[in-house]
Amino acid sequence: MFVTRDKDDNIVALWAAKQDFAAEEIADDDPEVLAFLTPPIGPLDVDAERDRRIASGFRFLGSLFQSRPEDRENIMGASTAALAAMMTGALPGDLRWHGGDSDFAWIDAENVMHPMDAQTVFELGKVAMAHKQAHIFAARAIKDMPVIPADFTTNETYWP
Repeated sequence: MFVTRDKDDNIVALWAAKQDFAAEEIADDDPEVLAFLTPPIGPLDVDAERDRRIASGFRFLGSLFQSRPEDRENIMGASTAALAAMMTGALPGDLRWHGGDSDFAWIDAENVMHPMDAQTVFELGKVAMAHKQAHIFAARAIKDMPVIPADFTTNETYWP
């Protein structure tokens, strides 16, 4: 591999073959080459990791629940309906609070059905909201660092 450098001796281009303007040969695995080929970590990388972690799910009552965007939409809709049912008198333990002729249940990430009264569904919504909010704030803290750490995707200390 051959390189072209700027006046400050930084690599600005790589070439597979020797060129008139790129005569310096350098190893493919040279740290300087690897640094040149690796784009810098930026806020969009942190956002992608934040979104991945939000969508990976959260624990509620000992079970893992999915939290992809469509799951969060469903949880918030059910949580809102549960709040309305509580405001109109749904009592703890009433599994038919939703007005249907079967008990209300939510399916977790392991495909297990969890019967839930309105109060439990409302709590599920609050936990989902807290899960997302905690990751948003953690990502903000990472982006506010002077330099985004290279291990921000693997070091759990940065995340809730």
